Amino acid sequence: MEQNAWCYIATAVYGSYDCPSVWVLRRFRDFFLSKSLLGRLLIGAYYKTSPTLIKLVGKNKLVVGFWKMLLDPFVSLLKSRGYEDSTYEDSIY
Repeated sequence: MEQNAWCYIATAVYGSYDCPSVWVLRRFRDFFLSKSLLGRLLIGAYYKTSPTLIKLVGKNKLVVGFWKMLLDPFVSLLKSRGYEDSTYEDSIY
């Protein structure tokens, strides 16, 4: 898998690239964000900045907890809108 396919922050928060919450976020990236120019720009900016951010603070429990507090409700919202949390292989990246 190419390096840019990783969900750096979600993987640090949930502990694995292959867990249900990360699958939901990857589907959102592939089926929603990647469909618009703004979404693709956001994806590009995320992949340029998040690896360094995770290297700097990815092991800090306070930072990881903060991101989890933000991501959990967002993942729940996405699931309520039909994004599945079943096994997922990246389709775009």
